[in-house]
Amino acid sequence: MAFKYSDYSRMLEYFLFKNYVSTLDWFSFPGKHSLVLRHDIDIIPELCFPLADIEEMYDCRSTWFFLEANGIYSVYDSYTTEIVNELRARGHSVQLHLDCSSATSLDQLVSLVNVAVQRWSDHFGYQPTCFSFHRPAAFNLIPKTVDYRWHNQLRCAYDGDIFLHASYLSDSNRRVIEISDIEAATKDKKPLQLLIHPLWWSDCELDKVEVKERVNDLVKIRCNNVLKNNITLFRS
Repeated sequence: MAFKYSDYSRMLEYFLFKNYVSTLDWFSFPGKHSLVLRHDIDIIPELCFPLADIEEMYDCRSTWFFLEANGIYSVYDSYTTEIVNELRARGHSVQLHLDCSSATSLDQLVSLVNVAVQRWSDHFGYQPTCFSFHRPAAFNLIPKTVDYRWHNQLRCAYDGDIFLHASYLSDSNRRVIEISDIEAATKDKKPLQLLIHPLWWSDCELDKVEVKERVNDLVKIRCNNVLKNNITLFRS
């Protein structure tokens, strides 16, 4: 499959045909025939909505994991907060995506998670129930943290009972999810975690240069909005 929205639609149709049921409840996952649709928002929050629109057509909802900040957006800025609130109003779940690359021990990692959860709760008014790591393989967080519910108060997308006992499909690093991958993941009717990054997906398949150009265009729009809303000189 290419990275086209129509391909994502067909993917969802296939899972529903196989009697999978999407869930936002990470505490009961993995359950029989359960499917968690997961999105890590690594770059541009505005790219959420086309995928959310598709999911809602099939009466599905997903979990959107937002970084606290990445140099392009902050989840606490007014623009991104509006996106979070809209997704939640539409029935989706928005949770915490964590860059834990600075942690050098499990204690430090748990402390980093707890502090981030408190900041999130203070800002949004609700306690995150789940989080995902940002680039866990790159920072050796897997398999180090793949242990049964290693954090007592939160679910992690890489908890052992999830990561080791459910099928896992991901487009990380723009890996194409082939038909054969989908068939293999659903062959034994195991619960399924599907990770899709909105960055890669569009109406038509984009090459690497086109993906970068789209990001640049969206960043410019964000910057122009910041200038317009915060500096009187740029409001005309």
